[in-house]
This record gives sequence, structure tokens and C-alpha cells, in this order.
Amino acid sequence: MSAKKFLNYLKNKCLEFGVKVVEANPSYTSILCPNCGNRLSQLYKLSDEEALPSRLMYCFDCGFYAG
Repeated sequence: MSAKKFLNYLKNKCLEFGVKVVEANPSYTSILCPNCGNRLSQLYKLSDEEALPSRLMYCFDCGFYAG
């Protein structure tokens, strides 16, 4: 199923059950903390004396992390 078809299906189901649908602008959504709205920082793992980026994102303001 394509993303557009899935969104249409989801919107229809929400309307069917009376759930309010709010569309968000996708810009910067992966770098903003969902708890406080501040910018998330990407943590790094040290391996063989090289800094390798990990998928762990951390908010230094509220302590939220996602990995």
C-alpha cells in the first residue's frame, strides 16, 4: 500500500470513529523532540578510535531519547 493510500485510509477511519485528524508539516519532524519541541542531538558511538553515528537521538533539555 502506498503512503498516500494509507493516509487516506487512516483519515477515513478516523472520520468514521469521530477522531480528529491533524496533519503536521513533515519538515524537521525527525529532529524535534516530541516531548518539549527542542532540537534532538544525534549521539555517537566510539569504535576503533572513530566516531560512528548511531541512530540514537537524545534531547538534552528533557532527557527524551529514541533509538
